[in-house]
Amino acid sequence: MVAGTKEVSQREPRHSARRKSLDAMDFSEVPFRMTVSRGEAEASNNIPLVEIGEPRQGPSACVRPGPEQRLAVQGAVALALAESSTLEQAAPGLLRAVCECLAWPVAGLWQVEPEQGVLRCIAVWHAPSVNIPRLKAASRESTFARGVGMLGRVWATGKALWVPDVALDSNFPRAAIAEAEGLHAAVAFPVLCGGEVLGVVDFFSHEVHEPDDDLLQMMTAVGAQIGRFIERQRALEGLQENQKRLSYALNATAEGVWDWNIKTGVVRFSRRWIESLGYTPEEVPEHVSFWESLVHPDDLPRVRALMEEHFAGRTPLYICENRLRKKSGEYRWNLDRGQVVERDADGQPLRMVGTDSDIT
Repeated sequence: MVAGTKEVSQREPRHSARRKSLDAMDFSEVPFRMTVSRGEAEASNNIPLVEIGEPRQGPSACVRPGPEQRLAVQGAVALALAESSTLEQAAPGLLRAVCECLAWPVAGLWQVEPEQGVLRCIAVWHAPSVNIPRLKAASRESTFARGVGMLGRVWATGKALWVPDVALDSNFPRAAIAEAEGLHAAVAFPVLCGGEVLGVVDFFSHEVHEPDDDLLQMMTAVGAQIGRFIERQRALEGLQENQKRLSYALNATAEGVWDWNIKTGVVRFSRRWIESLGYTPEEVPEHVSFWESLVHPDDLPRVRALMEEHFAGRTPLYICENRLRKKSGEYRWNLDRGQVVERDADGQPLRMVGTDSDIT
């Protein structure tokens, strides 16, 4: 995780000088936020009462996460994700939420690009009082392969990683820039979905910090939250793509096609189906009642009986010859074919897809 004991001792004079410099600094103006009510804080012997926006007292600006902090972070991350439709939109809000709850001043979100085999930065957030132009530029311009740097190591192992001081880490490409801009401790955790690393989130502190297992566990949980968000977005994108393909297929086929949500009564008719009856899409309500109104009254009882036979599972397909009324008022003979493609846990039909062919 960091350089060996021997290398650390060789650099001890510089480290000690920096430690003394840090001890002499005034951290009284470092902002600290936590969403803990006064009653909750006073009831705990371990958690100090700090109002939102109140300067944190003491030499350390970073917060050890207690139960309240964990809930605050997870809630803030959930809110940031709920208010966004993409990870890029959510990134600034969720990075800020974690940083402000735990008082880490700098954070970045990196996403795996499988085709290129690299991690690429999609967002950097820092506290308004922090000036890190070189680190921001380096993050935006850099990519990391698996195993390279802190980010690449997290990608390779799928586990969170803590670097007490980046200046002493032999595998940290941005170490010189981070140290020049006053950053020392760094922690990174994976964004996981089903065991797959989809990205990495990293945080920086102005201080040298030893590993904190509670913080690592909490950040790993946040990574899982983000991973579930990405999983849902992928599923939604897949559904939208399938809907596009279905739409293309409905409009391209030579036969009229319909897709019926039996529970709601909503039916999607292909353009071919609509135009074959002389209508325009704007004239056709997407409901089964419209289709029933077109079936010849003498044919409707037989249509319903055959449909019920198929719903009950007594026939593999619904097949029926019937007459449909065109917009002009004349009837055409129609071959109607369909099949239930989705049922609920009790076997009741939920969705049916079929075609209509003009057999006049």
